[in-house]
Amino acid sequence: MNFDVQLIKYQGDDSWVEKTILDLKACLDSNQCPEHASSGYGISGNEKCEYATFLEGLQINYLS
Repeated sequence: MNFDVQLIKYQGDDSWVEKTILDLKACLDSNQCPEHASSGYGISGNEKCEYATFLEGLQINYLS
């Protein structure tokens, strides 16, 4: 197989990456679920965050 390889010049903005990574780490290190956990997710927002439900289940089993 032969492929015709071409490089396409692209100029992007990565100035947001470092702050986002630091924010993500702070969220993961936190003992609190993010705000979306209690307000629901998706367009209708009528269901509890699936991760909050999972973590609550772990706490109940761990404390038993």
